[in-house]
Amino acid sequence: MTAAVTEISGVASKPPILTVSNLTAGYGDVQVLWGVDLVVPKG
Repeated sequence: MTAAVTEISGVASKPPILTVSNLTAGYGDVQVLWGVDLVVPKG
């Protein structure tokens, strides 16, 4: 799974409400998550 963040010129920047780093998943051939990193800031 690959995701990208795009910055739009002229739009106010806010900190992300969720950051995911090395998530992997599965079901086909069964691997179910490995390397999950989640950051959820306070507030």
